[in-house]
Amino acid sequence: MRILIISILLIYCSLGVAFGQNSTIDSLKAELNKASTSQEKIDVLLDLALEVGEPDINSQYLSKALSLAKTNELKAQVYYRQGLIYFRSKDKNGAKQAVDKSIYYWEKVSNEKPLARSYFRKAKLLESLNQMDSAIISMTVAVEKYRELGITDKLINSLNELGVMHKEVENYTQALPCYFEAYRLAKQLGDKKGMAQTNVNIGVALKNQEKFEEALEYYYGAEEIYLQLMDNRGLADTYNNIGNILRRQKRFDLALRYYSLSVEYRKKTSNEKRLAYAYNNIGLTYLEKGDYRESIPHLKAALTIKNKYKDYKSLTNTYLAISEAYLELKDDTNYTKYSDIGRGLAVRYNQNDLYRQFVINDGRFHAEHENYKVAYENMREAYNGLDTLDSESQRIVASVLEAHFDDEQKRSQIKELNEANAKLAEQKTRLEENQRLANWLIIALIVAFMILVFASISWFRKQKAFARKSNELAQTNLQLKETMIGKEEKEVLLKEVHHRVKNNLQIVKSLARLQGAGSEDEKVRLVLTDFEQRVSTMALVHESLYKSEDFSVVNVSDYYKELIEDLISAYSTQGKVNLKMDIDVDNFGIDTLIPLGLLTNEIISNSLKHGLVDAKDPEISVSLKKISEEEYELFIGDNGKGFNFVEARSDVLTLGIELIHTLVEQLEGSFEFVPENGAYYRIRFKSQEKNKE
Repeated sequence: MRILIISILLIYCSLGVAFGQNSTIDSLKAELNKASTSQEKIDVLLDLALEVGEPDINSQYLSKALSLAKTNELKAQVYYRQGLIYFRSKDKNGAKQAVDKSIYYWEKVSNEKPLARSYFRKAKLLESLNQMDSAIISMTVAVEKYRELGITDKLINSLNELGVMHKEVENYTQALPCYFEAYRLAKQLGDKKGMAQTNVNIGVALKNQEKFEEALEYYYGAEEIYLQLMDNRGLADTYNNIGNILRRQKRFDLALRYYSLSVEYRKKTSNEKRLAYAYNNIGLTYLEKGDYRESIPHLKAALTIKNKYKDYKSLTNTYLAISEAYLELKDDTNYTKYSDIGRGLAVRYNQNDLYRQFVINDGRFHAEHENYKVAYENMREAYNGLDTLDSESQRIVASVLEAHFDDEQKRSQIKELNEANAKLAEQKTRLEENQRLANWLIIALIVAFMILVFASISWFRKQKAFARKSNELAQTNLQLKETMIGKEEKEVLLKEVHHRVKNNLQIVKSLARLQGAGSEDEKVRLVLTDFEQRVSTMALVHESLYKSEDFSVVNVSDYYKELIEDLISAYSTQGKVNLKMDIDVDNFGIDTLIPLGLLTNEIISNSLKHGLVDAKDPEISVSLKKISEEEYELFIGDNGKGFNFVEARSDVLTLGIELIHTLVEQLEGSFEFVPENGAYYRIRFKSQEKNKE
């Protein structure tokens, strides 16, 4: 009878929900018939699209709304709401495209407040798509717009979100300033909840940097505020975070007390899913404490809730912990049961680290049951999967095997296994040695290149001095025939010099390219690409001199066109980059053109790698002119997103900025960074040919 009553109630509730939804839709349709303006009709159509769950009908309402949107502002509104509808239907890519269109139309009408909101929404969508770099850029734009608009509550929220995104990519030095500014603004506004949430965020960032005591201070600050606000959810999160730190510090009893508080306050909220994490943490604490039997009920409670909410990916960790508890308790049946399920989940969701731990545990399990060959194969699988066998895994295998091999036959087997492990260790050592050799080869290449360049320049200067003296002698020679022969010999010599230097530089460039192609380290490849372009810049000068009729100077316009087109070809992967070039200087000699070319290489390569990423109409501008008898001006840069020059120079790893300073000094010049509508440099310098000895 009770089951019948419950069934009737469920049917009644379902009919009530359906009736309520239909009633709302009917009401909206009536409003649509009464609406007189385009704005009113669009608002009702969008409400209908949100209310109706069928994609085909949604599309009809959205299409109708778009057909009524005749102004840019109305189109922006429609596309923004379209993004929300797509997101609710789990079409994240469609949602992002719609929000991008809303941004396009809001920018046309210069309406900054909804534009900021759209950038915020876009950042969250990109975060959900795991496109973190783009998400950070969009959220940074939202932060700047809310700061300009003076909307403090939105600015606080955006700063916290930006900090979380930086934290997700482990960029804590960028996350913490966002949190500190958010806290300061929340305090000015009297926003206690914002202050508490920011304290939690700061604590998380400090915890991830292993600054545990500092993190605890911020968590305690959040706890104090949440207690004043009687915010159960905030207290549950804070107590869970405090427990995490205490567990990391192996203060297990105190950690259990805070986890229990987290469970207590979590039960007062409606978020049962997060209750599973608190139970899971309690189970892990007992496991790490060595109280294996006590850990199991808490871990199983977490399993029940995670299965209920289909939180399958996080289940793997819980299955691993339960299986490890049963392994310690020597409960073979339950160990095998939970290990097999967890191992299958790790494979399904590509959780390689967790899969490796299951394999290592199986190795220990089989070794304890004297299945030594199977145990060894498990360890070998873990090694082959990650190209490493850590010392802890080796210690476990060795200690377990030695405890069980107590007769001569078994001692023979362990000797065989130890020899196999030694071979694996030797393979690892060889891999590390090869990596070290590769690194030394890169250093050697760079040193060889520098020696080659300086030797080539020194030899070239000696030959140039010799040619000058020959020319002076030729001018005093009264015999025309001998004068003409000396000039031809000089031209042949200089042509040979430039040809040899160019060929030597091409060899160095080829070595760098080959080394980069053979390296698996992305950072090393990027360094070698930059190195290769710097060599190309110098080689191009000598190639231009080799082809020139006058071996003392190079046509600047031709040189710049070829140099920049080569850089665009090397670095640009986003389509056409416009080149705006105005060269009002005819010729330069080698002493001026090499540092000037390297300077141009650094600025343009930085533009292509960083400044013009995601630019709508990417453009590089180059202007070179003579401004006085002895001085020239180079104005060069891009129309991209720009950057903070002071911060960039403070980064000790930013070699490009330091090269720019050094090369400007070599040209006896000065420069000014112009951060207007992009990033530009105004460089004034002197021709170095006047300084010939």
